[in-house]
Amino acid sequence: MSQAKLRQCLCEYCTNVSLKLDTVKAVATQRREYQCVITNERAAVRIITCDPKQKSCCYSTCQQCSADLMDVYLQPLRDADQGDLMKWYRWENQMRVIRGQPVSRKCLVTKVGDLATLLEELKAEVKFLSQHLFRADWQHRQFTTLRNATPFPQETVMMVLDFAENFTCQYQQEVQAAHWHHDTVTLHPIVAYYKCPACETTTTESLVFISNDGKHDFHAVQAFMVKTVDHLQQERGLTINHIVQWTDGCAAQYKSKGPFADISRALEDFGATLERNFFGSRHGKGPSDGESAVVKNHMMTAIVAENAVVTSAEDVYNYLQGSSLRKPPPVHGCSHFLRTFFWVPEGTINRDRPDRPAKTVKGTRMFHSVKCVEQGQIQSRHLTCTCHPCMSGIGDCTFLEVVGPWSSQTLCPQARQRQPCVPQPRRQQPRARRQQPPGRRQQPRARRVIVLPDVAEPASPPPSDNDEHASPAPSDHDHASPPPSEHDEPASPAPYDHDEPASPASSDNDEHASPAPSDHDHASPPPSEHDEPASPAPYDHAEPASPAHDEPAPSDHDEPASPASYDHVESASPAHDEPVNADHDEPASPAHDEPDSAEPAIFMDLGVPVNTAPSAMDQEGITAPKRTVTKGDWLRVVFHSSKGQSAMEYVAKVLDTDGTETFVSCLRPPYTPRSKQFTYPKEPDETWISRDQITAFLGHPSISRDAYSFDSL
Repeated sequence: MSQAKLRQCLCEYCTNVSLKLDTVKAVATQRREYQCVITNERAAVRIITCDPKQKSCCYSTCQQCSADLMDVYLQPLRDADQGDLMKWYRWENQMRVIRGQPVSRKCLVTKVGDLATLLEELKAEVKFLSQHLFRADWQHRQFTTLRNATPFPQETVMMVLDFAENFTCQYQQEVQAAHWHHDTVTLHPIVAYYKCPACETTTTESLVFISNDGKHDFHAVQAFMVKTVDHLQQERGLTINHIVQWTDGCAAQYKSKGPFADISRALEDFGATLERNFFGSRHGKGPSDGESAVVKNHMMTAIVAENAVVTSAEDVYNYLQGSSLRKPPPVHGCSHFLRTFFWVPEGTINRDRPDRPAKTVKGTRMFHSVKCVEQGQIQSRHLTCTCHPCMSGIGDCTFLEVVGPWSSQTLCPQARQRQPCVPQPRRQQPRARRQQPPGRRQQPRARRVIVLPDVAEPASPPPSDNDEHASPAPSDHDHASPPPSEHDEPASPAPYDHDEPASPASSDNDEHASPAPSDHDHASPPPSEHDEPASPAPYDHAEPASPAHDEPAPSDHDEPASPASYDHVESASPAHDEPVNADHDEPASPAHDEPDSAEPAIFMDLGVPVNTAPSAMDQEGITAPKRTVTKGDWLRVVFHSSKGQSAMEYVAKVLDTDGTETFVSCLRPPYTPRSKQFTYPKEPDETWISRDQITAFLGHPSISRDAYSFDSL
């Protein structure tokens, strides 16, 4: 028992088959059917395949290989079956409630069933396992082939990358109160292989990155890679034209749209092409894990022997720098094994990189090799190949039928590929009126007039002798305004508002234009001579006044009204409406009951932005933008729901602009209403917005622990 060890970090697929084989072995031994005993999962794969190293056999394209061979092999056990129940174990995902939230956890579950059920599950899992092990073995053979190549390819560096489990700073002679407060240390070894500058031998150098930054993400990997390439070029004097990486398939670190965007920019970042290969799923143990074990074991030995007192990650780095683990190059001659330590303090890793947007690549889990092409473009294929044509780039791949061809992948987000939004034409057919509930008094709704501060209004022309610029109140039965008389002058175009355009001029007896009808009114009664214009409703996140039900088609000379700004709301005096200079008019944004094509689809289903906190920002003091939007600006922007019933604001950074639209990246709101700390979400919310969605310009934020603070909020 003293020699028993914990076997951990095993492959889930291999372990599930092994657990079933343990039960089969116990049943076969009990019934004396020893020929049905299968020792391990690889022996089970050999039963259903001719040659486990051939892709056609493992992928069931061989005529002689089939999962049904497992039934033939275990037929004596089936014949002796008496229908008894048995149990076996299996690793499965189960939902657990942790702190009131459902969380999926991988658990070892006890399964109960008869022998037939057990063997059917075993056959299905062994069939999948044959493909799984073929991919893992192929990838490992390609890695070994390139590592042992003699001579190593010129101007090429191969790297193995992997995060280690965090090291915990412990103490010898530790008091009880200190047991619950231990700092952790991030370790990320990069084992590099390159041709020795002085001879033909391959040099192995371990570059161990030590940090107190606890985030294991692709931003940290990119920061470590930049330091690695600089070190090899500056300190080791290498000329690097091609980089070959080997990693596991962790999506947050190496295999997702973010890491793929960094791969596509390899020529810009490192001055070399980059190819990233992935070990088989759950079979990614390699030299990097060995380096992690060496460093941790050395530190624990020093702590137990009281040779070191480490309280933080920086203490670990300082101790290792002076320890025997550090292997610098010799003064004379050459050394073929080196080890270097790097200190990366928290806050030095750049995670604000909105200039590298990318979209998810379809089929990411199926390919195991990716290489850069150009910015925003990569190529991928099913498996890795290190044959001479693939490494030199001359000729066709020797194992093309096994690894598959290269396929191009575009990383540019769909939002950038959209055409600029075009204002929708106004409705030319009147909408059906709703019936007025009996007994309800009709109340006119005030029209909102929004005046932009950066557009000057020209002087109004003198009114006609016969009439004022007024429109008659619509009748309950009429859906269109009456034609103007021959002495009437055309009404002025609509001011800067979301309201409908002005109706045609009225007859000679009308003096005041009727206000816009309310949501429940079909037509407002004509005002008397003593009526005063209604004051506008205060700004309270309500939608702008809805368009009138009887909207005439715009004339050929009318320009659409400019988009609304939510900072200047004035009461509209119908009798004193001033015409707007058409030369300065901007296209009108569509009504809120017709969503703009420029609104992002990610906000349509929820009604409001997914990262919006209604109480996160003060709604008063909103000012309209008065300057040109440029890349890198911080804005406060507004989004309306799909039905126009609510409007939410939040903070965004400008990634790009074409003068008409602006591409922004949104921040996560604070968790507390009065906090002004904002962070980037794990999945960035990026979309195009129009000019009228910008409510204010913000100053540059102060950054603390990846949180952004704005003094202007």
